Parts: sequence; C-alpha cells; structure tokens
Amino acid sequence: MRKSLLIVGVVLLVVGVAMVGGSLYETEHALSGLLNSARGVDDTMNSNQQGEFYSTILNATPGNYIIVSSGVPHYLITSKDLGVVNSSNVGTYAVSAYQTSGNNTLYTNLNGSYYVVVFGPAPPIVGYDVIASITGLVWSAALVGLGAIIAIVGLIVAVVGAIMRPRVRD
Repeated sequence: MRKSLLIVGVVLLVVGVAMVGGSLYETEHALSGLLNSARGVDDTMNSNQQGEFYSTILNATPGNYIIVSSGVPHYLITSKDLGVVNSSNVGTYAVSAYQTSGNNTLYTNLNGSYYVVVFGPAPPIVGYDVIASITGLVWSAALVGLGAIIAIVGLIVAVVGAIMRPRVRD
C-alpha cells in the first residue's frame, strides 16, 4: 500500500507539473496575442484612386474579431478583392457585419487579410482594429490551475506514501 501511494503520488506530481508548464507556455502565447491586439485602434487611411480610401491590412485568424468605428459608410473587403472594388460594386464584395451599434461595427468568423474601404471626397476618420479572442487565454489559465491542483495532490499523496509505516503482520 505504501509503495503504491508513493508511486501514484509521484505520477500525479509529474503530470501536474507538466500540465502547469505546458499551460503556462500556452497562456503566455494567448496573452501576448491579446495584448498585441489591444495596442490601440488605428485610423490610417490610404488612397489608391480618386475617392477610394482603404485601411492598413488587417490580418485575422479564426476566433478574432474586427471592429470598425466610423460615422461614414464603410466596407470590410478581403485583400484579394481590394483591386477590383469600386463605389458601384463594393456591396457585392463586402463582408457581412455581425453586429452594428451606433457608429461601431463588429465582424466575426474571419480568417485571412482584410481592408476597411470607404468612398468619399476626403480621407475619413475611421478607427479599426483586430481583437483577439480571449477564449484561448481562459482555457489555458484553467489548465494551469488544474495542473497546480493535481501537482499539490500528487505531492501530498507522495509524502503520505513515503512516511507511512509498513503494515505489521501477525
């Protein structure tokens, strides 16, 4: 019994420490992605022809969101379609918004490179940014906690197994 407890305790300790180590790495990765996306809203607009203005490139991966804040009509266009859109056909190339509230538009289910496009006589004031999903961070942090609990239980079980006296046989 004593030997079994010691073995189980050591295995739990090793598994717990491995979970904490791996999950800390993933948590750091998820957190750095979230912090990079929170660097601030960009408002740079470039022009490639008279009356057409476009943002810097916005790279989104699954789980990311793009949020656009603008008082003027705007369109989210894939990077491959930027060269073919104009004010008369932009609606056919525009990505559908998930939600609009006031001047803010949210785009979800994105994967690839996008531009915010606006048509008008002068460069508009448009804010835009890619926001990383927080889901990965939450799961990674939960795994760190679970790994720590497993490691602590493993340590306790291993100590109990090590200090237990052998059973006296009559």
